[in-house]
Amino acid sequence: MVELKAYDEIAAQFSESRKQPRLPLVSWDIFAFHLQQTNATESDLHQLKSLADKNRWVFDFGELRDIEHDTTIVVTDPNVRIVFSTSNVVAMTGYEAKELIGQSPKMLQGEGTSGNTKATIREAVANLKPFEGIIVNYRKDGTPYDCKVRSFPIFNSKGVLSHFIAFENVA
Repeated sequence: MVELKAYDEIAAQFSESRKQPRLPLVSWDIFAFHLQQTNATESDLHQLKSLADKNRWVFDFGELRDIEHDTTIVVTDPNVRIVFSTSNVVAMTGYEAKELIGQSPKMLQGEGTSGNTKATIREAVANLKPFEGIIVNYRKDGTPYDCKVRSFPIFNSKGVLSHFIAFENVA
């Protein structure tokens, strides 16, 4: 038994040195889902940071600490074409992130989308101002959902518009 205790101690030290959580064998399915989400989020944030570095964004990434795990991040170029979306967009829209690249966010709008809200968004984009509001969007299968959007222009280190970033949640 002493040998097993020593093994457990060494295994614990090894796990701590790798900074990986212990695997809960009883609830592996729940843990695996959480681990998959965590890895996807880390990958998304790495891609976002690479995009920011490449374009020399002036942006406080500390703000990302406060976003909820179900928040989708969408980045468009100055022509409002999607260049990046977090992988969790599929849960909200039914579209995989790669399906949205090159598209306009307008593709998610439909007959129930308020003309006033669309005009407010257009005005904010044209004037390079932040926008916050709720818009009726449509999933890939055609079902509507209320989408809470917080959008901001992103400028580069020279003060030139680089992109727009939007934080979106089902309202």
